[in-house]
Amino acid sequence: MKREQKKKQLLEELSKSLPQLEGTIAVKGLEKEVRILRDKWGVPHIFAENNQDLFFAQGYTHAQDRLWQMEFFRFLSSGRLCELVGTLTLDLDIFARTLGLRRAAEKELELVKEKGDPRITEMMEAYMEGVNEYIKTHQDDLPPEFSIVNHKPEPFTALDLVTFSKFLTFLLNGNMGLELLRAQLMAKLGAKRTKQLMPFISDTSTTVVPSLGSYTDYIMMRDKYKEIFPWTRTMGSNNWVVNGKKTTTGKPMLANDPHLLTMMPSIWYENHLVSDELNLYGVIFAGAPGIVIGFNGTIAWGCTVCPCDTQDWYVEKINPKNPHQYEYNGKWEDAEVVVEKFNLSKKKIVEKEIVITRHGPLFDFMLVSMDLPFESRKIDRKLALRWTGHDPSNTLQAFLGVCLSKNWQEFREALSRFGYASQNFVYADVEGNIGYQTHGRIPIRKKGSGLMPVPGWTDEYEWEGYIPFDELPSAFNPPTNYFATANNKTIDDDYPYHITHDWTPPYRARRIVELLTAKEKLTIDDFKRIQGDSVSIHARESLPLMLKMKPENKLQEEAIKYLKNWDFDLSRESTAAAIFEMWYHHLLINLLENILGKEILENFYLKKQSNNYDAFGIPRVLQYPENYWIQGNSNSNTENLSKLLSKSLQDALETLQKMLGEDMSSWAWGKIHIANFAHPLGIIPPYDLVLNVMGVPTAGDENTINNGIFNPTMDPKTGFHQVGLPSTRFIMDLSNFSNSVNMHTTGQSGHPASKHYNDMCYPWANIEYHKVLYDKELIEKEAEMELKLVPK
Repeated sequence: MKREQKKKQLLEELSKSLPQLEGTIAVKGLEKEVRILRDKWGVPHIFAENNQDLFFAQGYTHAQDRLWQMEFFRFLSSGRLCELVGTLTLDLDIFARTLGLRRAAEKELELVKEKGDPRITEMMEAYMEGVNEYIKTHQDDLPPEFSIVNHKPEPFTALDLVTFSKFLTFLLNGNMGLELLRAQLMAKLGAKRTKQLMPFISDTSTTVVPSLGSYTDYIMMRDKYKEIFPWTRTMGSNNWVVNGKKTTTGKPMLANDPHLLTMMPSIWYENHLVSDELNLYGVIFAGAPGIVIGFNGTIAWGCTVCPCDTQDWYVEKINPKNPHQYEYNGKWEDAEVVVEKFNLSKKKIVEKEIVITRHGPLFDFMLVSMDLPFESRKIDRKLALRWTGHDPSNTLQAFLGVCLSKNWQEFREALSRFGYASQNFVYADVEGNIGYQTHGRIPIRKKGSGLMPVPGWTDEYEWEGYIPFDELPSAFNPPTNYFATANNKTIDDDYPYHITHDWTPPYRARRIVELLTAKEKLTIDDFKRIQGDSVSIHARESLPLMLKMKPENKLQEEAIKYLKNWDFDLSRESTAAAIFEMWYHHLLINLLENILGKEILENFYLKKQSNNYDAFGIPRVLQYPENYWIQGNSNSNTENLSKLLSKSLQDALETLQKMLGEDMSSWAWGKIHIANFAHPLGIIPPYDLVLNVMGVPTAGDENTINNGIFNPTMDPKTGFHQVGLPSTRFIMDLSNFSNSVNMHTTGQSGHPASKHYNDMCYPWANIEYHKVLYDKELIEKEAEMELKLVPK
């Protein structure tokens, strides 16, 4: 009771800084009046007479609801978090500054000034003016987080916006960790075993694996890779689109659920933007104008990560007499040197020297993960990172260009301006057309294919340009009547360019196609069921291999009964799902720990750094057991495998007993597979009472459409906590956009005292949706609040 009373008192105190969402506010920067109608979910429907006022109001609205989140991401992407929270984030800040997101953003802004679309530039500037007008007029009633850390926000700039976009795309399009993990495995296992455990292509593809001959250089340096650790993994997404031949309405439908990090507030902000020229509805990252996923009354679109290989590590030879010089083609070249200062307090400043070669910034450490507390590990080679995001482009403007597009040609023209953030876009329009397009700069390599770090002291491995946009994967109105992507392999074997080795396992994509083709005609409800589907093809194919064992006791016999009667649905209520996941977890540990060692096992599986490669490799090992992997005392690999499986099952059942009790019938996947929506400041008591939403039971795993990415742990107190999730579930109906539905994860507001702070958490977990309000008359009828912004 004391806890609830404290929470209530805290919310009452914090409510004093809630933004004004009703009535009239006079603001500087507007030409004419703007109306902002908010529905029962807190979604703002902004009505303006021109685009400048519209985007001004969008910036103002984002600041009202998410100013702290915008400030946090600005400091995170700029490598300045330590100014807010001290030494806790110093390693993360050093990483961000070494990566040079802000330096790259400065170059990009120069390009935008020279070659950008003036109309789009005006929209971006209007957005920033709206954000800054709110900051200027609300210095005394800022969101509570600013008081917690004793901080006042600075005005936002275009540089902040571009830096933030660089940060997001770095998270989405990066295989730097995978390259280093391969190097670790190569050093530990050799080429043959590495390919078995971490195949370079999916088991359903027919792409020829590149020759390993070109990797002699770093096979010889295998001892040098023992201390290399990957930093983060690529998130995923699902999207699909069907044309009118596959729907009951005769018009296309499009679905998208991007898989991003679990966080509080939601990473998405839902918007409706209406002017004399635009009628946009969709989701956007607070801190950026326009929308990322949605529709504009004529076309609709959604995107998933295309795991293109846009990052390469180069091993540099540094001059032992001059640390600012590196070897290239037999000569010493001068590196660019930048000194970064980190303000830990008014009295304490830490300096870090960043050395930048022709390939990119040099790293002498890596972050193990983004989990608190941030942990870094030194590496004993100087590695330079080459990344497409370091090259200037019109990427941010391209997103707004998509918003303005009215047909397939204009849509593709906007996508052609993207430089980084490679995605799989699906498209539909009211004329009945559907399309698929990959975009972004994908390097063409002179030699090699980006599997692992390459020598930087020679020009043998340089990038020779990028795949031309018109030659990137693209299709329009297919004979199948649908497109579906889930970060899986999207190209045929005769595609002339290398895109990546790091396609994710095909299970989600296969399940989507199964369900799309199960019925001749589909409805919105069918799309909902598909997005909420947690049937695992991976489990369907792996479990028979795991059941090739003899149960050794009644506990194992009882568990096997559950598994044999299982429908492979990783639902929250499923006992069999909990048994399977825990069994698979212990099997991987028992199979690999002695061979890989704890550190590499952590990178490969426990911290999920491997892009889910275990789902490729482990079934193969079980299907074709070799003595190398299936170690044991018997001369029979089959018998050793049976013993390994039995031991792993026993370990799993004993772990579940500790976590969930002796009664197996009471076990459920959702009791150990939970989502914690943790606020960055939620570690500070008593604010944890109001900032976090913890312990939300969830279904699925990384291989199901209803994606439930988790970091596995054997700690009974923490379970299998979900770290990535379907961050929004959007379904668009082009027969009538008002029939569209959506739901993102936590809520529209970033203010803990708002009723819209966490009102989406449990509806989202229950695969529920809210109706998209697109028709003005319906919005007027159902609006709960109206705010008028008038010129001052």
